[in-house]
Amino acid sequence: MPMKRLGMSMLGLAAFTMVATSAVAPAAAKGTTATKASDTWASVGAKIPSDMKMIFGVSATKIRGLTIFQDFWKEVSADQNVGMALGMVQGSCGFDPIALLDSVVVATDGGSKVGIFVKWAGADETKIEDCISKLAPQFMGGKKLTTAKDGNIVEFSVDGKAMLDVAWPSKDTMLVTSDGQGKDKASLKAFMAGKGPDATLKTGLGFVKTTSLLWGAVSKFDTADEGMQKAKVAGFAIDSKSADELSVSGDIRFDSADVAKAEAAKANEKFAEAIKKLPASASAVATALKGITITAKGKDVLIGGSVKIDKTLGTQLGDLFKQGM
Repeated sequence: MPMKRLGMSMLGLAAFTMVATSAVAPAAAKGTTATKASDTWASVGAKIPSDMKMIFGVSATKIRGLTIFQDFWKEVSADQNVGMALGMVQGSCGFDPIALLDSVVVATDGGSKVGIFVKWAGADETKIEDCISKLAPQFMGGKKLTTAKDGNIVEFSVDGKAMLDVAWPSKDTMLVTSDGQGKDKASLKAFMAGKGPDATLKTGLGFVKTTSLLWGAVSKFDTADEGMQKAKVAGFAIDSKSADELSVSGDIRFDSADVAKAEAAKANEKFAEAIKKLPASASAVATALKGITITAKGKDVLIGGSVKIDKTLGTQLGDLFKQGM
């Protein structure tokens, strides 16, 4: 699971701002403009199960405000398969689902238990369910799709066989879970009837603004990285300072100030080494990484800085990913 690796190392957390820019920028629709981000976590967080160890969120609204998005989305939407899929949805449902996506929050116990909350802007339960009902036959050879309600949970069935369970904690926010491949009412109910995260994860959430472009908190560090094995909790956030600049912040808490100081020093050494290993063709990436700082303050290791984003940076990141770096 990719999100499970977000908190695995201080080096990775510091560099994640560039990765996120490349990975999430295409997830918005061309021509949209940024508006004030909503706080989906504020509406769903209080009721999630207390055994969650990792929480992540992304604001599609803020992504659409990035200038770099236009270049990425132009390339993605030019793909024949992508264009066909979007055209099918727009033709059947009368709206662009990507343009209506507000934000996503993912909660997991670090294992198989995962809940994904999707908040829509300009679409509600009725609109989304109607869209699913219209699209399903086109992907299922004309088989009949039926729905049944159990409170705020909707069960989709194909020819009488359960296909997917979806919950609606509120009229504009849907929830799916990983248990039973999304067909587990008990899991959905558990994700809506909890008492919120435990005290440790709440500490990590306190390190971040949950209205950021991308944010997360982690209290389980299943990693080979010796430094992160000593961490108790961490939080990070990437936010848009402007249409062309991102800010990055992170806070990793350890048992003592001595441990934090030592781990910050190690992280800076690894960070500098990683920058030196970048090829000359990745000069924009190197410049961006140099704008990030790692410092120790008390028991915490703090990550901060800002990154100017443009097409050159995006292209170089893409080249590095292709090379497996």
